[in-house]
Amino acid sequence: MIEAEIIRRVRKGIREPSPRLVSDEDIREVITEAVRSLALEMMFIDRRYFTRAKAVSSNTHVFVFPADAQSILRVWAMQEKARDVAGASGEGEPVTLTIPGHGFADNETVEVQDVGGNTAANGTWRVENATADTFGLRGAVGNAAYSVGGKVFRSSKSIDLLPVAHIEDTTATGRWRWYPRGDAIVLDANQFAHDLYVEYLPAVESLALTDIPGLYHPGIAGYCVSELLVIPAQDDPAYADLSASYSRNAEVWNRALETLRSHFRPAPQPNMPRDVMGWGAV
Repeated sequence: MIEAEIIRRVRKGIREPSPRLVSDEDIREVITEAVRSLALEMMFIDRRYFTRAKAVSSNTHVFVFPADAQSILRVWAMQEKARDVAGASGEGEPVTLTIPGHGFADNETVEVQDVGGNTAANGTWRVENATADTFGLRGAVGNAAYSVGGKVFRSSKSIDLLPVAHIEDTTATGRWRWYPRGDAIVLDANQFAHDLYVEYLPAVESLALTDIPGLYHPGIAGYCVSELLVIPAQDDPAYADLSASYSRNAEVWNRALETLRSHFRPAPQPNMPRDVMGWGAV
């Protein structure tokens, strides 16, 4: 169920008079509350359900957490540094990236991240039509004009899972180990010159409606109605109808919670970065 459909259900449920008293933004805020409530329930059952993975780059041996990360689970060393994107062809066109001296060849697999504007470029792709400074992403079609940013990582099946170091045991002598420090990943090797691929748990605040299985979306609509509906005094002619709507929608929300607690089973999580990124399967 998409957000627009939930908003329509909510407006029907609260029996809103004309003109509207509740804005779409008001409803979105309550949708967010419901999403976080369900996400916390799901994390209680299996904290790894929302596991995400991303490649990260740094000019030093200190790497900043992904912006949506709450905690880091595992870290891999990649074989080389990412390339910075300088351009990505526009809306409705096959995506061609501009990266001077990129070094990629046709049929290689690459992971594109953080391209602004033309976000259709982000993802895992095969390289095609490579020239010295540009290459195409097989099957990618632009969805907007390029604005800023973007990094491209070459896929590799020979990446190294790094052990965690206890900070009191660190030596900075070149052994490839890592430890968290605040919101950063620190490599116990001052001369570390690779990028990292990290598996992490996202902060619940970063989760969206699309992260919640569709089975529970009617419950989200029910939650919103029960939170936003205003029930008048008992002598009001609309009292019976609005009270009934409140009860029905509160029950829909409660059933969603009961179903989640009794039947929710997390999907299997991939074990290797190439499973997440689609390496070898593009």
